[in-house]
Amino acid sequence: MINISRTTLVNISLLYHRQDRRIRHYHTQSFVLCNVEQGASKDVGTCQAILCTNRGAFTHWIGSLSSGFYVLIPFSTSFWKEDDISTQDYTLVIHSKVQINVQVTPEPATLLADCLIAITLKNNTQPHKVCDGIKISNSFVFLFV
Repeated sequence: MINISRTTLVNISLLYHRQDRRIRHYHTQSFVLCNVEQGASKDVGTCQAILCTNRGAFTHWIGSLSSGFYVLIPFSTSFWKEDDISTQDYTLVIHSKVQINVQVTPEPATLLADCLIAITLKNNTQPHKVCDGIKISNSFVFLFV
């Protein structure tokens, strides 16, 4: 959980640790950043819902965050069904001129799903008409298995 006391520019970097720098990195790493509403609902992504993803060893995002609570979840889809967790180490770096309080908290996997759904809803656009009367949408869909 991240607590930001006032609006600030935030720089977030996610670095993947390779055992050998000469080995090419063919994995995809990502993180989601969503605000968390305080209170009984604990809704996520109502104001801020960001998905940052990159194929390689470095993922980076810079943006402004207003005061409030946020959840930041790094993940990768490249290590599924791999038993060797020693190759799955990351360093997460967060920089801001305003002091940020960060606390690592165990959360259910459904929180990642909730954030991805919020990101999809935030980036979904209404379909627009094309000449032939066909409707096309610029949205994207996540499939959860």
